Amino acid sequence: MTRGPTYGDVLRNGEFRALFVAHVVSIAGDILSKVAVAVLVYDRTGSPLLTAAATAAGFLPNVLAITTFAAIVDSLPPRRVMILGDCARACCVVPMILPGMPVVMLLVLIFCSGTVAAVFRGARQSVLPDLLGPEGYVVGRSLMSITVQIGQVAGFGFGGLLLLAVTPRTALAIDVATFALSAVVVALGMKSRPAMSVERPNGTVRRTWRGNRVILTRPRLRRLLALQWVPVACAMSPGALAAPYAEHLGAGTVAVGLLMGAPACGMVPGDILVGRFLSSRRRQRLVPWLAVGMCLPLCVLVVDPPLPAVLAALVVAGAASAYTIAADQVYVENLPEGLRGHGMVLAGAGLMLSQGVAIGLIGMAAQIVEPQIAAAVAGLLGCVGGLAALRGRPYLSESAGPASTAPRLRGARR
Repeated sequence: MTRGPTYGDVLRNGEFRALFVAHVVSIAGDILSKVAVAVLVYDRTGSPLLTAAATAAGFLPNVLAITTFAAIVDSLPPRRVMILGDCARACCVVPMILPGMPVVMLLVLIFCSGTVAAVFRGARQSVLPDLLGPEGYVVGRSLMSITVQIGQVAGFGFGGLLLLAVTPRTALAIDVATFALSAVVVALGMKSRPAMSVERPNGTVRRTWRGNRVILTRPRLRRLLALQWVPVACAMSPGALAAPYAEHLGAGTVAVGLLMGAPACGMVPGDILVGRFLSSRRRQRLVPWLAVGMCLPLCVLVVDPPLPAVLAALVVAGAASAYTIAADQVYVENLPEGLRGHGMVLAGAGLMLSQGVAIGLIGMAAQIVEPQIAAAVAGLLGCVGGLAALRGRPYLSESAGPASTAPRLRGARR
């Protein structure tokens, strides 16, 4: 019986190990910078609106990445894109450290850094199939996703504690150091590979629009993108209502943290189970159940259950999000030649953008109705959107099964 690669197997791949270390370092820097910038802007202005704008600036750059720069990923060697991305993001953060930096300039720099980050993520994801093969890609993607979720749960708390010992500007200086370290790790630990497209990196905007058109006019790819965007955005958006929801339930500030962290607590075991222990065929057959099951628990919030039931619903929603591993694998397999990196940028930036839109909409809805009603409506819309995207079963791969074409990973068990 063939057993798929484990987390240990993919980590024994030296290039993936370097990529993973750079990924962890980048996550730490990202989380620290978000906390530091929020504190810095609020200290400077005392304005909750501008503080929220600094947070929202992390979503908006995804529009620019999708419409302008996505083609860069396939036009340049992926290692070069990742190194340049780290250097560019460091250059965006350095001016933030300067005393007296106008708040408007801080927001502009955050926007620029976020645009680079969206492209950088696409380059990192695009190289994984070459490093690990089809099944190894799933395990490697799962490991990176788990790291992000753990960072979300623990990172913001640690960042808040660190700011008790250092100033926000010192924290931003640490962020610059993490970008430098990430660039060095990628430069030393990864081989240089040719660009995935033979086209020159000029006319980027035109080629970005053309690539988007090629991808989005293919019904299967379009449905796979909708399947990854709509249910996730709807199911995760209630996190934006954590503070008013906790107040509605008569709970304290601790409940705010619990409500925000509950989905991530479900994502970690969900990603481990689906990404590590299930075959491609079983993962794909579970997609409809998990895609709808991700949003369905939120619908029960309409009856206004107590806090433990709300937390349970959010944990279940987070665990069910693991269906995106299977959908993403099929999406990557079906991307046109020379557009893998572009497709990764479109998928990742589109997901971030859809979450930003969903958060804005649920926030507007909560101005009109009680937060539990707004959350339940978001769950219902996610179910409807998920069912629409499942038409034609785009998530089923014709080649699902043992990864016979995958490169042999040292240590993989037979």
